[in-house]
Amino acid sequence: MYILGMSLTVISYVIFWISRFCKNKKNMLLFDNISRILAILSFLILHTLDGVKSTIFVIIRNFFGQYLENKKFIYKFIVFCFLLTTMFVMFLFDFSGISTIFIIICSFFNLFGVIFLDAQGVRLFGIIGSVFYNAFLFCTKNYAGSLCETICMFVMLISFLQYRKLNQKEKLRSC
Repeated sequence: MYILGMSLTVISYVIFWISRFCKNKKNMLLFDNISRILAILSFLILHTLDGVKSTIFVIIRNFFGQYLENKKFIYKFIVFCFLLTTMFVMFLFDFSGISTIFIIICSFFNLFGVIFLDAQGVRLFGIIGSVFYNAFLFCTKNYAGSLCETICMFVMLISFLQYRKLNQKEKLRSC
């Protein structure tokens, strides 16, 4: 079962990596949710309940991120506050120590990026959150996940730099 859990972790990361090269935020979050469903299966097999809870939260967060993309700031702010409160309640009722702290910090950065920012912001805040998620995975002994998350940080950095260059070229063309 451990090998199956690790295999699902790797597959979920490959789909996640692909998601970060989607041009728009909606497609990025759609592929991200597909990868998260596989991650839930992996966490269930590996008996990592913090991982299951946080991943369900990510799927909900991504849904709101897609829905709120072109909405007014006040709607985004209300949803952000609701999800932030939900996140704290969810994790603090089942506090597991340092691993829970790492997942809360990661979730905060990613929540902010997905709700308030464009695709580039999601990538940038994803890199920051990834550092804390990697620490969570390491604490829970998900070493395959930790290796994949390290690669993930580099994938997000590459996609961030790639789209930054594309955005710069588009700005020059429009002048």
